[in-house]
Amino acid sequence: MPASPPPRVDAERRRILLVEDNPSDVYLFRHFIEEAQPQAALEVMTNGLEALTYLQKPMDPAAQPHLVVLDLNLPLHSGFEVLASLRSRKDPRAYTPVVVLSTSYNEADIQRSYEIGANAYLVKTHDLGDYRAMLAALVSHWLSNQVVQGTVPPYSERSATTGCPLAARNVT
Repeated sequence: MPASPPPRVDAERRRILLVEDNPSDVYLFRHFIEEAQPQAALEVMTNGLEALTYLQKPMDPAAQPHLVVLDLNLPLHSGFEVLASLRSRKDPRAYTPVVVLSTSYNEADIQRSYEIGANAYLVKTHDLGDYRAMLAALVSHWLSNQVVQGTVPPYSERSATTGCPLAARNVT
């Protein structure tokens, strides 16, 4: 039986884990998130090993991220490996919403991300206005009071043929 999803929390205490190795992308993400959701706490991991270590360590439920924003092309371990590790957990952390934010338009990367358990896949844009709007929509949706953690079932509850969640997935 899967673990129960973690309880909802007030928006003032929402935490975002950004896994991104490009310092310019981290800077822009931090800047635009602070504009869109100034009360959100942002933690940054700059490689896959750092993210895996962080997500696997024992953690007080109150300190766990409410949203993971994950690049795919990371040093040491790929975003795919980080996502697979998170989704294979047998505790409430497996239900953490994950949004892939990548430069890749590759259909195979998009499909694989969803098969492993991404909640959404967004492609980075070079237009700053579009990027700002995309990140504002991202936090508005995924950190809103209407989105409850627990929408992504553990891998054992996925279709044997597609690997996709048997329950509906949220895609923005």
